[in-house]
Amino acid sequence: MKGVLAIFAFLAAAISVLAQAEMGGVGIALAMDKETKQFSVHKVIPDSPAAKSGISEGMLIQSIGGVPVTGKSIEDIVAMIRGPLGSKVALELVDRTAKKTNKVELERISIAALQAAQAAKIGDPAAPLKIAEWVKGEPVDLKNREKIYVVEFWATWCGPCRVSIPHLTELQKKFTDKNVVFVGISDEKPAVVKPFVEKMGDKMNYIVACDNERQTYSGYMDAYGRNGIPSAFIVDREGKVAWAGHPMAGLEGKLKELTKQ
Repeated sequence: MKGVLAIFAFLAAAISVLAQAEMGGVGIALAMDKETKQFSVHKVIPDSPAAKSGISEGMLIQSIGGVPVTGKSIEDIVAMIRGPLGSKVALELVDRTAKKTNKVELERISIAALQAAQAAKIGDPAAPLKIAEWVKGEPVDLKNREKIYVVEFWATWCGPCRVSIPHLTELQKKFTDKNVVFVGISDEKPAVVKPFVEKMGDKMNYIVACDNERQTYSGYMDAYGRNGIPSAFIVDREGKVAWAGHPMAGLEGKLKELTKQ
């Protein structure tokens, strides 16, 4: 009897794995406004079902499969949009620019294919910085083509990050006259980041900000397959990502190359 139960358990696990492997998506990333609690389209993957249907960034999601999204979590919404490969899902969205409601029915395609399509590579345009609060220094606009930006991801709890902070401060000092601006971004709350930055003082002498619902993290860390912090990205004067890696391994050399120092 135990042997039979074990076989059934194995089959159930195998079916579960197969079902998960066959789940599909439509090619959108979501964001939620913390004040209004409304869900919007944060990103549309090129050539995905969503892109082909005319869905664009900024649209508000009203319902999925006829079910209103009010009161749902991001996890709920993702689960509602995903489904068996090849099945269809109906979305109702509000185009705030055109001030009209759009209803579309999309066929779910392979999530692996969607992930491959959205994988970023060096030379791609840099994602915008989605910041909840600027903790130290002035707000940064990556559209300023007179400057080169170093966008670095860190956290107060991260030991290696603490080691790299003084190094980043030295590099900021060294490359200031070359119009290089360093920005350290944490996905922690301002209440956690602020006292840490104040305690560091001049040892952390560059711009520091708190991510907005990990939207910036998604545009850089997730997009470029960076799994650990600290991680840094160089955005060149064309607004493209010119380099990505550990801030203490290759960053200075690439900055010298870009600034001809």
